[in-house]
Amino acid sequence: MYAWGYDELKPVSKGHEENWFGLGLTAIDALDTSIMMRLPGITAKIRNLCTTLKYDHDGLSNVFELTIRVLGSFLTGYNLTNDGFYLEKAVEIGDILMLSFDKTPTPLPATSINFAFMKAVPDH
Repeated sequence: MYAWGYDELKPVSKGHEENWFGLGLTAIDALDTSIMMRLPGITAKIRNLCTTLKYDHDGLSNVFELTIRVLGSFLTGYNLTNDGFYLEKAVEIGDILMLSFDKTPTPLPATSINFAFMKAVPDH
């Protein structure tokens, strides 16, 4: 719980890195594990954290990381529990991730999204 509500755990120091995306990726990443390990208390805490998600970070949020860590966790959470809440969260982040395909010169997505402006940011 050293990185609760933050995006990155620092296991040696038992601390956390300041918010990378401002989403609490560490907890969202642990969602499927908590479900599979039958840890309902932790799963409920993660679900509760997900009710407060705000996609408003003014910085570069990596599309790949968002896809595998956030979208993947919500889809897996839905698959394991059939809880429509996780499907709603998957659709919510999925719609945002679709921005990465807007106005790109190739079929490949932009590498980042700025939540504050809801705009894709191509690789520099």
